[in-house]
Amino acid sequence: MATSDIPDLDTTEIDASLLAPPQLSTPRPVRRTIEDYSNWTFVPVSPFNRPPRPEVLTSITQLNSLLSRPLPKLDFTRPVEANPVPVEASPVVINDVEPFMVDLRPKLTILDDCVVFIDTWMSDGQPTSDIFAELAEELGAKTINKLDSTCTHIVFTNGRQSTVNRYFAFNEGDRPIVVGAAWIKACRDSAKQLDETKYLVDMEDYRDRSRYSSFGPKRKRKSFFPVIDSEDIITTVDPLDGKTLPLTIARRRRESYPATRKVGSSRLMVKSNPGKSRRISQ
Repeated sequence: MATSDIPDLDTTEIDASLLAPPQLSTPRPVRRTIEDYSNWTFVPVSPFNRPPRPEVLTSITQLNSLLSRPLPKLDFTRPVEANPVPVEASPVVINDVEPFMVDLRPKLTILDDCVVFIDTWMSDGQPTSDIFAELAEELGAKTINKLDSTCTHIVFTNGRQSTVNRYFAFNEGDRPIVVGAAWIKACRDSAKQLDETKYLVDMEDYRDRSRYSSFGPKRKRKSFFPVIDSEDIITTVDPLDGKTLPLTIARRRRESYPATRKVGSSRLMVKSNPGKSRRISQ
């Protein structure tokens, strides 16, 4: 191609229509009538009338296919080892309770042949029978709540009068052994059944306690008024006649009183004879 065939751009005229900006055609709005809207169908959008998603159907189909497959059989049997390794035993669990909540102490049998009736009280009236009953059961003894012929031991400390009466209601040869509460404690400390001779309680000391309560003797209340001998009371009064003056009558009436109390004193003045007095303690 020769250079003379190439047009000179400087001298070439360009069409003005090519340089003008393009004219964009804007759509004219369409005017719709009522008849146009009457042919439309409006469907409210809600979760219930939406078309199902294909991925959901696919996942359900896959789930059904998985459920239709048979499950593999599991073998829970432990293989038998030729040389089993010894394993330490696990802690004992009783009824799903931890070991620290279960009393695993061995029960003693040192009082296995004893049937014990316990009646123990403190000096201030607090009952302690339940404490010693639990201690006796830990040592293997059988405790009873009512004294009967099967009882072999009575643990008695500041006990009730009814226990004493039941004890003497038995025949002399059938009466159980009566010991103090210290016997049970000594048996636990020594871990064997000790001889009861050192801890015997003489029930004869508690047999006649009509004047005593369950926790000690009743003290007699002192009377507020003193006891005055009949010799100190003036009983002889001269007969009054019509000639006796009124002052004499009043004086003799004062002298006939058995006692007169002095103000601020704890003693009584007793007059045995006119003009004489004797002090007695209240």
